[in-house]
Amino acid sequence: MDQSSKINCMIDWQDADSQVLLNPRWPEAELSRLCELAATFPRQNHLWVASSGSSTSSENSVKLIALSRAAFIISARAVNQHLKSDHHDVWAQVLPRFHVGGLGIEARAFLSGARVVDALSDDQWSASRFVQICEKEKVSLSALVPTQVFDLVTLGLRAPSSLRAIIVGGAALSEDLYHQALDLGWPLLPSYGSTETCSQVATADLVGIGHRDRKLVMLSHAKARVSTSGFLEFSGSSLLTGFAQWRGAEKFFEDPKVSGWLVTQDRGEIAEESGHQILIPQGRDFEFVKISGEGVNLSKLNDILASVMQKISPAAAQKVVVIAMPDSRTENRIELVVGTDQLSAANILQLCQQFNAQVAPYEKIRKEHFVSEIPRSPLGKVLWAQLREQLK
Repeated sequence: MDQSSKINCMIDWQDADSQVLLNPRWPEAELSRLCELAATFPRQNHLWVASSGSSTSSENSVKLIALSRAAFIISARAVNQHLKSDHHDVWAQVLPRFHVGGLGIEARAFLSGARVVDALSDDQWSASRFVQICEKEKVSLSALVPTQVFDLVTLGLRAPSSLRAIIVGGAALSEDLYHQALDLGWPLLPSYGSTETCSQVATADLVGIGHRDRKLVMLSHAKARVSTSGFLEFSGSSLLTGFAQWRGAEKFFEDPKVSGWLVTQDRGEIAEESGHQILIPQGRDFEFVKISGEGVNLSKLNDILASVMQKISPAAAQKVVVIAMPDSRTENRIELVVGTDQLSAANILQLCQQFNAQVAPYEKIRKEHFVSEIPRSPLGKVLWAQLREQLK
């Protein structure tokens, strides 16, 4: 099979062939090299997708995840059950079909008989276009990433009355943004998932829509546990088969599961409630750093930063982040990165002062950086390794 000819085609969920799904905006040379990688490890009835934080600034860092169509269908069945979704539903599609978020919608609709409508504008996200399509097509379900929720809130757009649930995944959704979206009527269901699990494994319950509480309930197809080191682990039939990767001139394929369990880099806790597992994510391992011997959660610091920025300049709230950089004395230090020219010196001073007033002394901003743009994945995740390279 010519792998390159199968890039980005619509999915036939009953096809036994393999298919490579990659970001078409990546350079052609990198796309060809990754297709060559997948072809080296043929897997029937599989889809190959890049890990969600991948960037081809260095193709050696890209992991191609092998996911069986059967795994997608198992995930889709559990999500449909959780959402009580059937053929009466209409899904609005605004997520890439080369990512599990977009593929998940297609698989759910295939199973339930629901209709899927394209809510993009010339293949580009537009918050106003999304609302127009939802109103016109009487959309009942969709899936968004926090960056898209941010755009809806910034424009003050209210949710169409036909919507009954919107799954939010791909990155952490801050408390402030969640509450602002609720105030505009958006029926958000925060979720937790990954490329390696064929999309979400835990999602807020339908009965909690509109409430401030957003407990993530483990879906029926997956189980979770916490390792002795505090990392989340998952088992279930929607897990990846394995991943392929270039390492220099060599190609490798590995199955990272241990006795059927996928060990993640995410820290978290598991609670039990009414016979269900409740997932409490606490951030990725690299978001936990030591400063002067104290543990610091960068995810929480960025939530505080976003909250402060919302009050100073809402339109720029996604254009600033704090990052931990090495320090010879304290091991790490917190630094501000500004990726916009919309902020004046007075704005930045105000931002630093208000942020520093809400954090511990060792968490205060020690330095500022100005870049043309903060690198992000197609789903809005900050590409931290790439950003650190820019700051060196």
